[in-house]
Amino acid sequence: MIELHGVWKSYGKGRKRRDVLAGATLDLPAGRKIALLGAVGAGKSTAIRLLSALEPPDLGVVRAAGQRCWPMNYPQFVERAATVLQNALMFEHLFGVSGHEVAEITAELSGVKIGKFKPFKGYTPLERRYLMLGLTLSVQFDWYFVDDLLPPAPPDTGVLVDETIQARFNQASVIWATRDPAFVAGYCDAGLVLHRGALTFYDTFEAASEAYSRLVPNGGAKRR
Repeated sequence: MIELHGVWKSYGKGRKRRDVLAGATLDLPAGRKIALLGAVGAGKSTAIRLLSALEPPDLGVVRAAGQRCWPMNYPQFVERAATVLQNALMFEHLFGVSGHEVAEITAELSGVKIGKFKPFKGYTPLERRYLMLGLTLSVQFDWYFVDDLLPPAPPDTGVLVDETIQARFNQASVIWATRDPAFVAGYCDAGLVLHRGALTFYDTFEAASEAYSRLVPNGGAKRR
């Protein structure tokens, strides 16, 4: 479960500062696939960063049972001056897994030839993207977060990556942010609606989608 108690969160500065969450208090049950629905500019990305513990609330408390993953596609969880194995050994320290197994899984999923002494920053941008995806999927987390789109899979290992994502997500809770309910229909079984600072949980995806459609006709502005 993720619990929010009197949570306020805003972004921007001065007159452009706006509340994403204005005193949110709610519980998000574990074991669900939850759509986070909000229009463009509603603050979905900020909410995802807060729920995944990347950012603290301005006020209030966020608590979670279980290990939360950083949002998929988030690039800043690696130490760029360290090797892949050194990053994997950091996972060993943080999550109680085998660092060498993490490195092996990362190599298999990424399809990248890993240099023993090569720092992460020494790989091409595309190789780093695939390595980060491999590292993310090397550990089973209790909570996963998707901000709009999943990261692209490597062309040579795409099937294995897709199967791994499905397996990881099947054993976890997932919060998937989107402005388009149709994009996650059939996958999500519950919903959150983020609108003008209010965050409301619905026990069914259908109820969340209907509420969102009333508040934000046509999903608001164009797709991000």
